[in-house]
Amino acid sequence: VSLIDMDYIEDILYMREAAEQEALSRIIAMEDVAETVDALREVVDKQRELAKDNGYSASFQELDNQFHHILMKMSIE
Repeated sequence: VSLIDMDYIEDILYMREAAEQEALSRIIAMEDVAETVDALREVVDKQRELAKDNGYSASFQELDNQFHHILMKMSIE
């Protein structure tokens, strides 16, 4: 078992945050954000339901991945 390189983890988290901030800036600058907001809201609503029923699960993680995928995809369209 190898040790976790915390500097590497911090770098990855920093890059993810920077990329998502840029994605949000691009989405905010779009004329029509309704489709993006609706898609993101739908995912968050599903996550809330899962959290009520059984907390954090693989399904919750899949929805989290879907949320971030939508965010990045919609920022380049």
